[in-house]
Amino acid sequence: MNYATTGLPQPNLSEIHPLLRTSRDTRRMIFVRLLAYVSGLAVLAALLADLFGGTPAAAVVPAPVPQQPDWIAASRPQPAFAVTHLDSGGIPDSYQILRSAEGGRKDVLRWAVPPGPDANVEIELYRPGEEAMPSPSAAAADLAERIGLPPATRSEAAGIIASKLGPVDLIRFSGSEQAASCLGFVTGFDDPALHLSGWSCQKLPIPQQRAFVACALDRLMLLSAGSDPRLAALFARAELRRSGCGTQALAGDWITQMQEPALRGRL
Repeated sequence: MNYATTGLPQPNLSEIHPLLRTSRDTRRMIFVRLLAYVSGLAVLAALLADLFGGTPAAAVVPAPVPQQPDWIAASRPQPAFAVTHLDSGGIPDSYQILRSAEGGRKDVLRWAVPPGPDANVEIELYRPGEEAMPSPSAAAADLAERIGLPPATRSEAAGIIASKLGPVDLIRFSGSEQAASCLGFVTGFDDPALHLSGWSCQKLPIPQQRAFVACALDRLMLLSAGSDPRLAALFARAELRRSGCGTQALAGDWITQMQEPALRGRL
């Protein structure tokens, strides 16, 4: 304020009482000290949180775990496939349909071949929905789990056989007496999306096991394609290639055969 223009007398600051000056300065110093104290506590709390409340870097961002689809068994399964004229009369002991929330469907046929009292043959036809198709590298582990073999079971390729559905890869197991009697098989198609796999556990020589698997696949037939004309076309084309019982091995070199090659002369 300009006291000269207003005509008011200019106050004399020197006339302020000394006690008022001391009180004002004291309040200012207390505020500054309190602010410094609070700031120091905040810094100390941050240091303690960093030293004792930290999380290891490896645990900050856990690796994503792929979610496996949950499969629900149909209460009243309507068979879409059958295997005809086998030792069991073509009627499976068990027919199960599993469905996933992503739209996938598995038709699982199991039956017992004498003299085994329990189911020792299985064929699974998996039509995926939104879930990803199973990888070929996981086929052996999946088959061993479905058979019920111990975790330490070893597996290896056992050649290729021909079937009316095309070439089929074979897998044999070792590590126990039960594993040695089992032969797995797997094949797949892109159009329509179909993954076919299964196993046979019988105390038979490997050539007879191969012939049995090929015969079972040769007699696998489609009962109902539902609303999938591509599946119907696949089995219609396969019926034209039916070979009687599918006992022939895939034509090719000796690498695809189960037996050792017959060599002439000395090594």
